[in-house]
Amino acid sequence: MELLGDEKYAKEIHLYDIKGLISSKEERCHQQVIEFLKKIAQNTAKFSMISEILQGVLNGAIYLCVTIKCVMDHLGIGSILKYIGIVYQFSDSLSLLLNCKLDLKFKAGFLENFLNFTNQFADGMYQEPLLKGCQDKNASICLENVSYYFPASDGNGFSLKNISFEVEAGAKVAIVGENGSGKTTLIKVLTGLYPASAGKIYRNGEEVHATDSAGNSRTFSAIFQDYNVFPISLLHNITFAWEAEKESLAKANSCIRQIGLEGKVACMENGINTILKWNFENDNTIQKMSGGEEQKLALARVLYWDAPVIILDEPSASMDPRSEEKLFREFCQLTGEKTTIFISHRLASCRICDKVIVIDNGELIQMGRHHELCRVPGKYKEMWDAQTGQYQ
Repeated sequence: MELLGDEKYAKEIHLYDIKGLISSKEERCHQQVIEFLKKIAQNTAKFSMISEILQGVLNGAIYLCVTIKCVMDHLGIGSILKYIGIVYQFSDSLSLLLNCKLDLKFKAGFLENFLNFTNQFADGMYQEPLLKGCQDKNASICLENVSYYFPASDGNGFSLKNISFEVEAGAKVAIVGENGSGKTTLIKVLTGLYPASAGKIYRNGEEVHATDSAGNSRTFSAIFQDYNVFPISLLHNITFAWEAEKESLAKANSCIRQIGLEGKVACMENGINTILKWNFENDNTIQKMSGGEEQKLALARVLYWDAPVIILDEPSASMDPRSEEKLFREFCQLTGEKTTIFISHRLASCRICDKVIVIDNGELIQMGRHHELCRVPGKYKEMWDAQTGQYQ
C-alpha cells in the first residue's frame, strides 16, 4: 500500500477514484507472494524430510552390517571402533552428497517457482478497468456560501469564507488572486478533496458532496500545481486502467499526439508501455521524464479522462507570462466545449476567459469579464496594472 500511504499522490488517487483499483492490485500481489512462499515452505519441508529419512535408513543399514560383521568375525574393541570411525566418515560423505543433490533439485524448483511468479506478476498486473467517465460534454457548477476552515484551526480563521459564484456549462473561467489567497483550497473543496465546512455545491443543478468520490471523479479532471507521475507504465499513468483495451490504447495514443509527446514515446524502448520513475536506477526499461514532459503527460491524462469540467491549477507557474498565455490558448483549443477553470496568480489566461473570479484572503471580492474589471478600481486592476508590461 505504499502508493496509498504516500501523501504526494493523494490528490490524484482521490480525484480519479483509484483507491480500490490500487488496493485490489496490491491484494492480488500479496496473495501471489503468500502462495509463492507457501510453496517454497512446502518444498523445503518435503526435501528435508526425504533427506532425513534416507540418511536414517542408510545409517541403519550400515550399522547393521557392521554389527553382523563384528559378531560373526569375533572382532575386538579396537576393530569395532575402527569400523565405527569408517562408518561415520562414509555416512558424512554420503549425507553431504545426498544433501547437495536434494539442494540442487530444490533450488531448481525454487527458480522455476520464482520465474512463474514474476511472469504472473507481469502478465496480471493490470486487470481491472476503471469507472467510465461522465457522458456529458460539459457541466455547470454553482457554489452557494461555501466556506472552509482547516480542522487544526478549530473553526477559527476561515481559509474560504462565503464563496458564491456560478460557472455556466462550457464556459472558460479564471480564478485569480495573489499567492496564498485561497485559490487552490477553493479548487480542492470544489473537487471534493476537502469537504466544505459550510455552504452547498451544485453540479448541473444537483447538490454534490465530498463523499461522492465516484461522482467527482467522473465530473472533474485536473492538473494540479504539484501534479504527479506514478511509478507505473506511461500508458497506465494516462488511463489508470490495469487492463488496456484496444479502444483505450487508441485513445491514449491520440491524447499523446495531441499534446506533442509522440516523439518522446517513440524513443522509449518499450514505447507507451515503458515504466516511469521506479527505484531501479540500473534497469534500462525504466525511464524518467523531464518536468515539461511530465506536465504534458498530466495533460494527456486530463484529455483521456474526458471529464466535463477541466481544471488547471497554476500548471505554468515556472513559465514566463507569454509562454503561459500560449499554453492557456492551446489548452482552450484542446478542451473545446469543456467547462474549463484556470487557476493563477498571473493574469495571462484572463483575456481569453468568459469570466474572471478574484479571490483575496479567502473571499470572493470581484467577478466579471477581463475588460470590465480593468475599468473599475479594485484588486484585479491593481494586479493587471502591475503585470501589464509583461504581456506587451
